[in-house]
Amino acid sequence: MSQTLVNVKAAGDDARPVLWTNTKRGKRIHRRNSQIFYFGVCLGLAAVVGIVLDGVLRIERSDKLCLVLDDDFSRGLDPSVWTREVQTSGYGTGQFDWTTDSDNNAFVRDDKLYIVPTLTNESIGAASFEREGHTIDLGQLGTCTSPSTANCIAANNATVGQIINPVQSARLTTRASHSITFGKVSVRAKLPTGDWLWPAIWMMPREETYGGWPASGEIDIMESAGNRPRHRMDSRSRATVLSTFQFGPAWYANAGERHTASRSRWRGYFDSGFHDYVLEWNEHRMRVYIDNPNNLVKEFRFPKKQSMWHYGRFNEYDHPDGPLRNPWIRSTRPNVAPFDQPFYLILDVAVGGQFFNGDRSDLPWNPSSPQPAALFWRNVDLWYPTWPASHTDRGMAIDRVRMWQKC
Repeated sequence: MSQTLVNVKAAGDDARPVLWTNTKRGKRIHRRNSQIFYFGVCLGLAAVVGIVLDGVLRIERSDKLCLVLDDDFSRGLDPSVWTREVQTSGYGTGQFDWTTDSDNNAFVRDDKLYIVPTLTNESIGAASFEREGHTIDLGQLGTCTSPSTANCIAANNATVGQIINPVQSARLTTRASHSITFGKVSVRAKLPTGDWLWPAIWMMPREETYGGWPASGEIDIMESAGNRPRHRMDSRSRATVLSTFQFGPAWYANAGERHTASRSRWRGYFDSGFHDYVLEWNEHRMRVYIDNPNNLVKEFRFPKKQSMWHYGRFNEYDHPDGPLRNPWIRSTRPNVAPFDQPFYLILDVAVGGQFFNGDRSDLPWNPSSPQPAALFWRNVDLWYPTWPASHTDRGMAIDRVRMWQKC
């Protein structure tokens, strides 16, 4: 870079060239430029420090966790850990399966737990399944796990189009053995293959501390479907898993729709290999990821400066029954409730139900029908061929289940 020379005349000397930057004007401009430069440097450093500090403040200290359950099924299906729920009612979701205590539907093979849906006529016989008036009363059999008689009975009634549940499956829980309030859950599983299968890894409150669903909350770690994806954004297929945090003062005021997210794979669908489905949960947030935190499905940070009631804006709901009541008003953690109480783990594979409603136009049943299961069974030739003959391919396979409680 060249520098400008100027002539400066000293006393008694001839004019001689000097650097322009050594002149008074040059020095003044140099000082001003230096000030601007160093101000910019300081401003940039302050921005960097701010970004770093913000990142540091956002990083939470790792929670100290105590392992409370580690089941790799090397000892079979442990009845001291897992309870088989036996009901016929569909658990309020409209699913068509009858959950049983049969080893046909939940069994351990090669140190893996399998939850497998089967056709009901295979277990009770085609004649009994089709006979008009035939009734299944699980209460009389002493196997029903529900206190409600309505959840324990299934019958054929041609007058109203009612049939016995066409499919049997299994639902296993840790309600009687292991629950956690804040901690971590990791389930290593391979999802099932077959149309209208609805596998789920989820958690429910051990006690309905704040009232019936969804006031006491629900944590859906993983939900998916056994259907082959129709397109890349098919959220009800084996290419996609969903996670949802459900809470609200009433069924019609459930914030779950605003706290659900999905993650998809464009090849190697979730039924082709094992993955770890992980929930991390503390007083500040809940997050679900697959295999590692980089594969985040959903995170929910609890509000810091307001209660969940106001965060959900439930006070603004307008309903013919009148204003809603805040079910969490007595909680000692109103910004966390209802997720401040013990939750237990559920593993199941349902068949059909409300999970598929509104998302697909190819349903082999009519969701608005009073007896959709009958139509589902009438169309058995459409969906049953998609179920693998091998039960280990058809079912959800669970390799390991771990639960930690925050110490």
